[in-house]
Amino acid sequence: MRKLTHSLLLCIGLTGLMQALPAQAANVTQCDEAGLRAAIADTADGGKINLNCGNGTIALSSELVLNKSLTINGQGANLDGGNRTRIFRTTKDLTLIHLTLQNGHVGSQVGNFSCEGAAVHVTFGKLLLSNVTVQNNFAPRGGAVCGNWQANVDIRQSTFTGNSAHQGGAVFTNTTDLAIRNSTFSNNSTTIGSGLNGIGGAIYTYADLDTSTPITILSSRFDGNTSFHEGGALFLTQNNGINVTVQSSTFVNNHAQLNPQTGIGSGGAIKLNHAGGQSLAKLTDVAFANNIADQEGGAIWAGGASANLNLELFKVTFYGNEAGRIPDPVKNETAGGGMILESRGSMSLVQTTFAENRANNETSGAIFIGDTVDRQKVTVRKSLFQNNCSYKDIAGTPDVENCNHFTHIRTARDTGNFQFVHHPLQGNAVFEWPINQHAPTGEAFPIIQNSAVRDVNVRPYQDNGDAAPDHPCSDINMGSGGAC
Repeated sequence: MRKLTHSLLLCIGLTGLMQALPAQAANVTQCDEAGLRAAIADTADGGKINLNCGNGTIALSSELVLNKSLTINGQGANLDGGNRTRIFRTTKDLTLIHLTLQNGHVGSQVGNFSCEGAAVHVTFGKLLLSNVTVQNNFAPRGGAVCGNWQANVDIRQSTFTGNSAHQGGAVFTNTTDLAIRNSTFSNNSTTIGSGLNGIGGAIYTYADLDTSTPITILSSRFDGNTSFHEGGALFLTQNNGINVTVQSSTFVNNHAQLNPQTGIGSGGAIKLNHAGGQSLAKLTDVAFANNIADQEGGAIWAGGASANLNLELFKVTFYGNEAGRIPDPVKNETAGGGMILESRGSMSLVQTTFAENRANNETSGAIFIGDTVDRQKVTVRKSLFQNNCSYKDIAGTPDVENCNHFTHIRTARDTGNFQFVHHPLQGNAVFEWPINQHAPTGEAFPIIQNSAVRDVNVRPYQDNGDAAPDHPCSDINMGSGGAC
């Protein structure tokens, strides 16, 4: 009896130990669609699949629909939708590692989805992409990735290139948390269309799932993305207290083109679209260079008609950005070669550099401050402004209207008259060159009381080609790059 008891206990112990051990990964050596589907079917919920296919390609005839949590390590393999099908659709957690997802295709909008996503469509689950290349996919909303509803999208050390959509060229998220780290988005685009089509050349976010968790972009690069409406690289909707954090990242050569059907082409790199509860957008150690908005906000357009957005910029470079390449057909003016702020919240600029930005067709080479902004809430410290100019295309006016940084500041909105006032903003130790002047009157116009007029010789921007921002230095220890 004692021996039987011992045997029974030993059996129970071994069973418990076996249950505690992780399931062994399934290794796919039949490197075709049938082999991959068989491995998915045979792998338990929470299991792992290794593709032992080298850098070979598995072509798919239809999408892979997952009803279990899986980790798939491609080990360099490619999954190809053949421009005829989506690659993955899941309502569970999915981790993809060292894999290429390419040529996924969804031809039309799906009525009960908020987005389509030709590479991965996730609802409810958590999607983790690590060391994944996502290229040449198309879907109407979210060319490559769709966080459809109550999901979590986490992108790490990955590359998105050549993806396209009507909205969100590479990624579209709705009520989904989004985090991007150490990744590159290049040459993604949106197409011309009516309404909101054309927004977010690389990324369009509609809402966050957890409002306590900001939309986060860290140590990433956005290069050569294009929209046909707003947000050449990013269109981020900040409603009901959603925050945004961008850190140690670079935005270069992005372009918000004019959509002839909507008459809008704003936010060359980023459109921070805000309405509702108070939100914070915090940009730290970021470079914006050579971005273009055909109309307004060469690098950034921040705010909205009823915005209560607080904007904090620390160690940020705006260099060579341009607004107003195409004239506004109604007002014949554009604004904000570097950026536009239109919000009832606050704006803080500390150790920022604005150099060689331009606004064509009239207004504000560096920053345009909108009529809704309380200028007592705008603070500028330890910053540099060099040669930010606005240009006019109206016959009989100077080619260079002025090199003001804040122009057309209203002191009496009810009269509608534009009046220029000395030091309308808060702060200290801002160096400006050349002297702020309004061309018709020649009136000196410092942006804050403690401005100093001096040629500080900001060096040309030099892009090193990676995510790390390249802040140009100058002759003095201020601005984003400090002293040379």
